[in-house]
Amino acid sequence: MASPTLTTRGLEIGISGKQVAQCDDLTLEPGKVLVLVGKNGSGKSTFLRTIAGLIKPIAGEISFDGQPQNKVKTEKITAWLAQEEHLEFSWTVSQYVSLGRIAQNDGLNLTPADSQAVQAALLTTDCEALAERYYHELSGGERQRVRLARAIAQETPIILMDEPTTHLDIEHQIQILQLISRLIQDGKTIVISLHDTVQAKQIGTQFLLFNDHVATIADALNEKLLEQTLGVRFEQCETGQNAGLVFPIYTSG
Repeated sequence: MASPTLTTRGLEIGISGKQVAQCDDLTLEPGKVLVLVGKNGSGKSTFLRTIAGLIKPIAGEISFDGQPQNKVKTEKITAWLAQEEHLEFSWTVSQYVSLGRIAQNDGLNLTPADSQAVQAALLTTDCEALAERYYHELSGGERQRVRLARAIAQETPIILMDEPTTHLDIEHQIQILQLISRLIQDGKTIVISLHDTVQAKQIGTQFLLFNDHVATIADALNEKLLEQTLGVRFEQCETGQNAGLVFPIYTSG
């Protein structure tokens, strides 16, 4: 399936009827990366869950290529990668990743194409050596990679990621960012929340900044926007290899 254009209009998001954030109108074209930036509890996860169809918006509209969210099978369009997940069953990694195929084949019996998609996802995320281990035995970083493998195995045009580099060592953080770049080259659309502002600036094509119950669209990140959003000082590197990147300023004492 080709990636559809994701559009929101007049969107207000919240939990149990309580508003968390009012969002700028958004048009996200195929193959783009929307990075969500904000403090903990500002609404990033709620926004992702709303786009995934797991939470109903308080107000406003979400559409895919002009089709209202409630008129499409969202699970065939968006794959959801949560920060944490607690399983009640003892699944092997291979079985867990296979769950991503349910959205595509509407059943529990894997077809040869399903098995191929699962193996490809395990290979892509460097998880093939974990295939026969049990999910609950894995480290936090390993679980994060396996959750991403399940999302990739779902083969949706849009992937929603809630802090996918959390718990990962620096090697696998870089691998995840490189993988996102490959997914974009393949035509995928990515909506992702990140706390690392350097990573956000490197991979984002649009940004949604959550601050004081408002989510504001920006085409680029700069130190002023980040200071307003995150409440700490930033500076932009003007020269050298890191020119253009924005870093938080740490002071001692």
